[in-house]
Amino acid sequence: MVAVKVLAPSADLDPAARARFGREAAALAALRHPALVRLLDHGIDDELGPYLVLPLVAGPTLRALVAGAALPPEAAALLAAPIADATAALHRAGYVHRDLKPDNALIGADGQVTVIDLGLAWHGGMTRLTETGTTVGSVGYMAPEQLEGGAVDGAADVWALGVMLYEWIAGRRPFARPRAGEEAAATLVGSYPALADRRVDPALAALIARCLQPPTAARPTAAEVAAALDGWLRAAGVDDAAAERAALAADPAGYAARVAPRRAAQAGAVARAALAAGEPFAALAACDRGLAYAPDDAALLAMVRAAELASRSVATNAPNAPVAISAPIAAPTRRRRWAIAGAIALTGLVALALVVAGDDPPASDWRATPSTASSSTSSSGWTTRPAARVEVGSAEDLALARGIVGLFGKVADAAVAQNATPTTARGWFERSRREPPTDAVFSLRRALELEPAWPEAAHDLCLRLLQLHAADAGAACERALALAPTDAETRGMRGAARLIAGDYPGAIADLTQVIAVADGPVWRVGRGKAYRKLGKAAEARADFRRACAQGDRDACGLTDAPAP
Repeated sequence: MVAVKVLAPSADLDPAARARFGREAAALAALRHPALVRLLDHGIDDELGPYLVLPLVAGPTLRALVAGAALPPEAAALLAAPIADATAALHRAGYVHRDLKPDNALIGADGQVTVIDLGLAWHGGMTRLTETGTTVGSVGYMAPEQLEGGAVDGAADVWALGVMLYEWIAGRRPFARPRAGEEAAATLVGSYPALADRRVDPALAALIARCLQPPTAARPTAAEVAAALDGWLRAAGVDDAAAERAALAADPAGYAARVAPRRAAQAGAVARAALAAGEPFAALAACDRGLAYAPDDAALLAMVRAAELASRSVATNAPNAPVAISAPIAAPTRRRRWAIAGAIALTGLVALALVVAGDDPPASDWRATPSTASSSTSSSGWTTRPAARVEVGSAEDLALARGIVGLFGKVADAAVAQNATPTTARGWFERSRREPPTDAVFSLRRALELEPAWPEAAHDLCLRLLQLHAADAGAACERALALAPTDAETRGMRGAARLIAGDYPGAIADLTQVIAVADGPVWRVGRGKAYRKLGKAAEARADFRRACAQGDRDACGLTDAPAP
């Protein structure tokens, strides 16, 4: 059986155009790749116009297969790899597909993926007679240069590959909006939420980010994407990609359960090797990824405890290792605004303490005395921010703090009203430092739209959203940590976000790493609560007792509290 694709009205073609179509279709027919649909025949009907004859491929589209679900990264890579390889073959022949999307790829029961709809494929020397009407792509998968009507080359297809990878992992497109026009506008702005799936390792996250770079020259080639995905799958233990794709096609919903034991075991092997090599932080990172696949894996949880003990030794031997972590303090270049920075630090620490406290109402209040020391990097490679002395205060202390914050908010509002709207990322960032949390979130988002890879702005956005208990705080903290993976406070804030979201193993993994380099009662109480949620009473009591010894009276009352 075959499929016939009609491309344009016959009346639009003069004799010269008909001849050009024949040459162009013949060139497409010469393409051979296992993941590219073959062009069997072509012609021009007097009434319908030019047409292509293609084999009728059995199997659902990838859109129908995935059905909007969030897949494990391995599944996303399995689906994208043959598409990337087929696209690379198109590019080598001088063609650009221009409409890569899940609807234009089919998967058979044997796991064979086939890229279809070559009606928009275009060669630099073509006249573009093979377009269907005036459509040149599909909003949501079109690169910025396509949306702007600029020159299109293979980089546009690479953008679409990045969108599909992101969509299959996150369950939504990176720039998804309710209306197509809004999605197109978001694509042109170029800002999207970082992938929050802990199973996505830095290598895969970096590949997707490169595909979605607005400058075309910054994107990899399709061949590079194909090679990277192939290597990533091999490293993930996928030796027979076709068999894995067949299993995925047969049971998309059950594929996560199929891959989880293998990936958890791999993470455990990496963690053991890291511990043996004296790298406890690498071991904790491996355990964190493994626990994302198997949250109750006893071997991984045991290795977390072993890595924690080893990391304490590293922290103890590190010269000048800090013993507490504060909310952000203004950098030295902003010391002239020390009063505002101090107010922000006070506000941030109060809010973060309440966030980590979770569902247990605090019995007393927090205050912080900020240090003016600049940030430092420990010998273990972790960056810590200026230390703050955390104490337990009275209700009067909190009332005073709230009064200061309220006064600061009024002053900031008045200052903002007198200032012009910023036009640079730095301007929006500086403005956020003068604003209360709700307004600061808007300003920080604007700064990150202009400079998406700015770690300090991403850190502040994470903190402000945690202060507001916003639903997207977790995603913001994931993004901040991706930009500053060795920053202890940012990892601690992500741990707080995970605790709020109910990801208790993830919270434990993050807070354990922070405690190893910058022990403090906020992090101890947070980890203790996560342990208690998992029914690990002994570990929870140990953390609460330690926090109590560090001066947190609330923690003293939690040492014998029953699990909820």
